[in-house]
Amino acid sequence: MASACSQRLDPIAGDGWIAVGDAASAFDPLSSMGIMKALRSAVDAAAAILRHLAGERDAFAGYAQTIAADYTRYLDTRTRYYAMEQRWPDAPFWQRRAPQMEEVAANVAAARGA
Repeated sequence: MASACSQRLDPIAGDGWIAVGDAASAFDPLSSMGIMKALRSAVDAAAAILRHLAGERDAFAGYAQTIAADYTRYLDTRTRYYAMEQRWPDAPFWQRRAPQMEEVAANVAAARGA
């Protein structure tokens, strides 16, 4: 069994490299957003690479900021959807996620400057 948890690489880009798709950030499979996110990440990465090769020094940093912002929005959305589910509070799946949801909610609030 392999973990399919949500996660984001830090840093997403460095000197002469960028992470793309699930290497940059992975979304919970329940979100059904993984393929769309991976394809968009690939298109954005290709554009960043072209800008980098054309001499734009902050192209990779801009790409990394976009991936990080998308991940923060995803966490916010995931937290709201998970919080709506109240049918199985004693199920191990939801018990394992309860502390995560509290932590994510606090991180999202901090990222927004609240």
